[in-house]
Amino acid sequence: MNLRKTPIYLSGKQGPRRQSSAANMGTAFVIALAVLANYTVFMKDDGSESAPTLEEAPVKAAPAVPKPEKPVIPVIESPEAPIKDEGGAVLAGKLEKGQSILSSLERHGLPGAVTRPLVLAMEGVFDFRKARVGDTYELEVNADGQLIRFSYATPPLERYNVVLEDEQYVAEKTVLPIKMELVELGCRVKSSLYATIKRCGEDAQLGTKLVDLLAWDLDFFEDVRNGDELRLLVEKKSVEGRFLNYGNILGAEYRGKFKDYRLFWYENEEKGVAGYFKESGEGVKKEFLKTPLKYTRISSGYSHNRFHPVLHKWKKHLGIDYAAPTGSPVWSVASGKVIYAGYKGPNGNLVTVKHDNGFTSYYAHLSRFARNLKVGDIVDQKQIIGYVGSTGRSTGPHLHFGLKHKGKFVNPLKVKYTMGPSIPASCKGEFDLLVKERIGTLQSIAIGRLDKRS
Repeated sequence: MNLRKTPIYLSGKQGPRRQSSAANMGTAFVIALAVLANYTVFMKDDGSESAPTLEEAPVKAAPAVPKPEKPVIPVIESPEAPIKDEGGAVLAGKLEKGQSILSSLERHGLPGAVTRPLVLAMEGVFDFRKARVGDTYELEVNADGQLIRFSYATPPLERYNVVLEDEQYVAEKTVLPIKMELVELGCRVKSSLYATIKRCGEDAQLGTKLVDLLAWDLDFFEDVRNGDELRLLVEKKSVEGRFLNYGNILGAEYRGKFKDYRLFWYENEEKGVAGYFKESGEGVKKEFLKTPLKYTRISSGYSHNRFHPVLHKWKKHLGIDYAAPTGSPVWSVASGKVIYAGYKGPNGNLVTVKHDNGFTSYYAHLSRFARNLKVGDIVDQKQIIGYVGSTGRSTGPHLHFGLKHKGKFVNPLKVKYTMGPSIPASCKGEFDLLVKERIGTLQSIAIGRLDKRS
């Protein structure tokens, strides 16, 4: 601690040279008090740090390149506490909304003059205009106050590293390896396929993938029941021990109260074949989905003589009414072109899609349309085009789904749609052997003990 001597100044007129002893004692007492007060204020060490002298004032870090003349470790105030050592500091952070990489680094007390050369070095491997909220970084400062290492990660696979070599920053890009494992899953269906997959310990992504595959053949209201059994052989990808996503479902078996169903992934690059097929070799994908949404019940079927619940008279009902909660997504049953999207009398909000082979599909009473959907758009099979509602002449939230073929309404539940491509004859032998092997694997998968208790 620096102790500073401070002169003492006493004000007042100087008295006569000769004074009484009492007066001399009074003057001496006043001087003693003043001295004691000055010592208390300026000299006493109470354990606290003194204000810094000019030489002790904080100095900002010099740019990393070139090396600063005087070694200075920058003051780092990181939201995530830095790991300090005797030689410098290591800190980490992530981009937040509205931040650039430079402004994010400034939060740690690092000025742009220090970090800009490092960012410029990355221009050859990464464009920071493509940076996203949540990207993470880590950097290291040495004892000389230089940034000697910088790592930047863009989830899930890309990593960028910058190091200081011979007073220059050198940047490189690395892609993390993906680990693939084969997962065998056995579940008893309860509530829904999504809930079943999650209850059995897998991510909801797998439920979405499975529903997409089964949507051509399974009616998720009529065909799926509690107690049905599901067995899967699926590729699961991870990066550095963290789940990434699922690959192909190599085999799936659904044993239901009303229906048993199997599908398999098959690929032959030489023959240009890749897709999902049934045990027989028929393609899983069909021209039309079996239903345009996940619904709770069919509230009205196709009929030429139905008693209308609003008009209270007998009328034709040339479509299927699917009851579902307001806001449930509605899919296009096949790829096609949107030829109407707007409000249309008793239909309420209506979307009409024209398909190949003379089919046109109708989706009525929607609460709203898919974002940016407009007439002339080309939509894919199972693309969301709107959401369940009760607009128009309706007594409750539901989707009225109609289908025309060559200008005439038909019953959607009785139309036999065209199948997707089947296994070519040149691949049939190989496919049959593969299917036989995978059926054996699926049949050996037991329903998990934890699942049986749920």
